[in-house]
Amino acid sequence: MKNLVVLLGLILISGCKIDKDSKVNKYLQSEAVALVAPTLVASNLVIDSVATLKASLPYPDVEIHYTSDGTAPDETSPEYTGPIKVTNPGVYSFKAYHPFLQSSEISTVTFYKSGIKVREVSMLNEINAKYPGNGVNTLIDNQKGSNSYSDGRWMGFDEDVVVELEMPSENKATKVIIGYMSATGAWIFSPAKITVWVSDDKQDYTQVGMVEIETEKKGDDTALKNVEIPINRTGKYFKIKIENLKEIPQWHDGKGTSAWHFIDEIIIDE
Repeated sequence: MKNLVVLLGLILISGCKIDKDSKVNKYLQSEAVALVAPTLVASNLVIDSVATLKASLPYPDVEIHYTSDGTAPDETSPEYTGPIKVTNPGVYSFKAYHPFLQSSEISTVTFYKSGIKVREVSMLNEINAKYPGNGVNTLIDNQKGSNSYSDGRWMGFDEDVVVELEMPSENKATKVIIGYMSATGAWIFSPAKITVWVSDDKQDYTQVGMVEIETEKKGDDTALKNVEIPINRTGKYFKIKIENLKEIPQWHDGKGTSAWHFIDEIIIDE
């Protein structure tokens, strides 16, 4: 009988230890698991009046915190509780937290103001039949493209492109903002060079800005990017030349050939 009591005691002690170890292991496993970054959905990224921004991560006990000034959010940042009305340009960043899981990576979205209204846009090149977007107005429709270059909001080119924009009247412009895609796996590279000219009469143009863009490196992720070209000039007519990369780098399967470049929006900022 004494031996039976001892045996039962050992079983109970062993059972408690197993249960305790199991809880510890589960805790350690949860600590090693990170939340995925919140999903962001915006009604529009180019703001004419107001845009709606939603964040979500469907997982129990998750809190999402955010900032609207481009800084990294933490648990002291405002908590996301519902759709946000965005009326001004800026960078919104979101991060998810959980009591027992590692916090997520940061999800970020950038909003832009719509800029000066364009009366007419034209292109000196033929529109590429493979990636025409919705025609040349794709570049001024206040719609940013997604990660899919075939979503109808991108225009794709395998050559230099010259775009002309006419304003309703002379306007003071501070900069030109151009959105483009980098997706080297699809042979899509950043434009190599962008030049801006301004004219009052559509005859005599003056160069007012130029930027050269660094070529992607091996291993760079797909990204949606924007380049700003300061101009600080008054004019009614704007001419923009967007040059493609003439030779893909040696590390790429398409080395030595001409690259594609994809543009989604041109904004003339006041």
